[in-house]
Amino acid sequence: MKRVIFFFSALVMMSCEKEITPSNLLDGTYTVSYKVIIEPDGTEKIYAPIGSSMSGITGWMSETKLIFTDNSLGISQLCNEGWNTGYVKLERANYKPVRVGCHPVESVDETQISWYQDDIIIRHILIKD
Repeated sequence: MKRVIFFFSALVMMSCEKEITPSNLLDGTYTVSYKVIIEPDGTEKIYAPIGSSMSGITGWMSETKLIFTDNSLGISQLCNEGWNTGYVKLERANYKPVRVGCHPVESVDETQISWYQDDIIIRHILIKD
């Protein structure tokens, strides 16, 4: 009898478990740690936020945040007059970004997103806020 009750209890518990739904890769706000521009010949140019202690950089960039939603990407840069933000369409497939505005995504994971812009690749190295 105890086995029957245990089996029935286990069956009820399993049927009540919440269904796990996948979540979007890159969701929310991320700080751009640095940006890499990859030229067609493979040359990499590294840009870091103004005042960064990172060595081996090509130049400076404004402090930048990327804001990922289900269907848009906000690009926010710190300017003299404060944060300036604009949004572009973000397309996803299987919960992963595949197009940013009109630019196809080259690669993406939890720490970076890269997209093509003409014949170069722009790679943003990200830190989740």
